[in-house]
Amino acid sequence: MAGNVAASKLLQTKVPCRNCGKAFTFQEGSRLVLTSGVVEVVVVCPACHSIFRIRATPDSLTLLGDVTQEYAQKITPRPASTAAPPASANVPTGAMQSSLAAPPGATGSAPRLGPFPVAAAVLLHFITLGLFSFFHLNLLHGKLPKVRPDDPSAGKAIGFMFIPFFNFYWVFFSYNRLCLRVDEQRAQRGLPPSNLRGLSIAMCVSMIIPFVSFFVCWPILAPIFLGMMRSSVNELAAVEGSSWPATPPAAGMGAIMPPQAGASDGETPCTVAFDADGKVLSIETAQGRWAVSRKGQRAYYTQKAGSLLRAAEVLKKVNSVPQLTYYVVETPDGSLGRDINGYYTEAPLKTGNLSVPSRRDQSEAVEFLGLKGFGNEVANLNCAAYLKQSGQYSRLVLLMKCGRCGYESPVETQAGAIARECYCCGVTNKGQRGNINVFVGSKKVEI
Repeated sequence: MAGNVAASKLLQTKVPCRNCGKAFTFQEGSRLVLTSGVVEVVVVCPACHSIFRIRATPDSLTLLGDVTQEYAQKITPRPASTAAPPASANVPTGAMQSSLAAPPGATGSAPRLGPFPVAAAVLLHFITLGLFSFFHLNLLHGKLPKVRPDDPSAGKAIGFMFIPFFNFYWVFFSYNRLCLRVDEQRAQRGLPPSNLRGLSIAMCVSMIIPFVSFFVCWPILAPIFLGMMRSSVNELAAVEGSSWPATPPAAGMGAIMPPQAGASDGETPCTVAFDADGKVLSIETAQGRWAVSRKGQRAYYTQKAGSLLRAAEVLKKVNSVPQLTYYVVETPDGSLGRDINGYYTEAPLKTGNLSVPSRRDQSEAVEFLGLKGFGNEVANLNCAAYLKQSGQYSRLVLLMKCGRCGYESPVETQAGAIARECYCCGVTNKGQRGNINVFVGSKKVEI
């Protein structure tokens, strides 16, 4: 925590304003910056409201150029009036509603995220001996919608770091909650999770161990975490101009959030291209937006789709799935899910008369070309066996390669004869699946 001690001293450093001459501390000058959510190394003079860039070193803080004009629209020196404009004001209704209404599900409207060069962030980390990383990362809390009662503001995230002994807990809480909040917003925009919580924990552990902090945390783990987090946030800022649409549930970590408006209604259907022989060449579909809910340590990402084809394609685009994370796409023909092991279902999927937007013809059934697993096949088998042995619904989901178009549909299977419609062309595929026996403890379970 050596960096925290140095930062605490800098917070109390007094510097004279270059415009009005009044001295103020960095803590006073940064207060308005924190509440405005600006993630930059700048301060505001409390007297004349001039805005300056700063240069931080381990033992001093220096005011640089006056950037008032550049940040005048981003940093508000006084609380903005919330009064509505008079009835005679020439303000379009839509614009007035947009400026006054908070995002659904959030306790307040969060400022927009802006991009910041990853290389510059890492360079500033080393130039300031880690101080830039400390402030930059914790300031990001103020840029994210608050959806839980204990989601910290930027000021709280930074201020609690200077409470003796409590900061040993808070450093873990702040950085891990930041990873969670960023991943939730990425999921809302169809982006894969950044999965930085493991790195965050390693960084925090090394931060509080003497010597390890100086030789491992500051020169290695902290800049890696800063760069990866900054890259993840930059991707968010690039999506939809960094606007903040509907957010995760505000009712708490156990709340179940319905899919967002527009997630299923008026969705972009799958566009499928076939060759002259009827083989699938390509499938294009939008990723859609995930609604996020949490139950304890489990995270659930859900959305609706018009067909199992789109559900399979959306789930296929999820790059990686961490532990205790579940993606589910609901369709009129059943819900298809994906976790760390692979595809799964919690209730039966329809096997015929499916909603197939690219259905080719109603020709006779064909024999499927094969069944294969997806993901961690051994873990998937063990999980299916355990669920069946404990009396829960369980079906082994395998990729069925269509004998007509060649598309691999994730279908529920069982030992014996199987007849399933292809999700892509709609043709019925028939075949056999052999017996699969898995031992759960000393008991053999057939799945």
